[in-house]
Amino acid sequence: MRRLIHPAVVSSVSILSREESRTLCGLRTLVEGWIGGLEASDGGLVVRTEKRMTSSGSVARKRLEGTVSSLKGGKPWAALFADNSQLQSVLAAFSPPGWDHPALGFGIQTTLAGTSIDLAYIGRSLSEMQGATTDRLAEGETVHVYRWALDHPSVLSLLPGKGPGDPDWNDALATDPGFLQGWIGRSAWIPLMDRADGYELTPYESCSSLDWFRGVLPGDGGLHDAKMTRAGCSRVLRFVSPRLWLGPPLVALVDRAKMEHVAELTELGHGWRVVARAEGDLVALEEALLPVLPVESARVKRSS
Repeated sequence: MRRLIHPAVVSSVSILSREESRTLCGLRTLVEGWIGGLEASDGGLVVRTEKRMTSSGSVARKRLEGTVSSLKGGKPWAALFADNSQLQSVLAAFSPPGWDHPALGFGIQTTLAGTSIDLAYIGRSLSEMQGATTDRLAEGETVHVYRWALDHPSVLSLLPGKGPGDPDWNDALATDPGFLQGWIGRSAWIPLMDRADGYELTPYESCSSLDWFRGVLPGDGGLHDAKMTRAGCSRVLRFVSPRLWLGPPLVALVDRAKMEHVAELTELGHGWRVVARAEGDLVALEEALLPVLPVESARVKRSS
């Protein structure tokens, strides 16, 4: 809970269907436009990559290190954004001169290679959680795109234009046909999603009463494998903050009248930008979003 209420890091996250997205090839433009002003800095940029796990269980890892200007022009940099790179994770962090820890960074992570989920099991789990019949779930992977910075004037002043708290990334990606969800949040959390060596939860998911390993139904399916898939991200919101973006699948699951009562809605593509009317109080927003929260909302409704 402490990670949620301590605003040490400002971050923006967008989640897209890997199969449906049309703008993933434009991620390089977004990233370079954001960090371009750091090219004159002598600070260090470290980029760690992981390739998709092979059938034998091995994961190839690489590390790029240098200044922003020295890395941007090289072939290894271009390979980070290539459609055929087979990269599972790209994690980049920038440290200003003299700093012994990163101040800002970005990441691109995809659903773990080889993730195999039982869509029927997940459908039954969601029906139990949300108290509604679940239509046939779509197969597919997602791409999680994010940027972050320490929420301090000395760091935010390094950024030449817009920081991670600006909605430009989310607004641009929200018009993509494959857009599923996104948010801008302030918490004690540098975004990190599932990798080959372990599962990761967002701070909001970690506060949930869900048993991610055991799931909500008898059996050993669990929920971890589903949370980064297209099926999971189309039905369950991964984070709640005063500024959210909902793609068409999530929009279809919530009550517009209830949402408009607690938030300003702006249509982007076929989804919404959601801005809470009372930024300091998320309770009303959570109540309107209850059908898509990572909780057993059906139980909440029965007990209320």
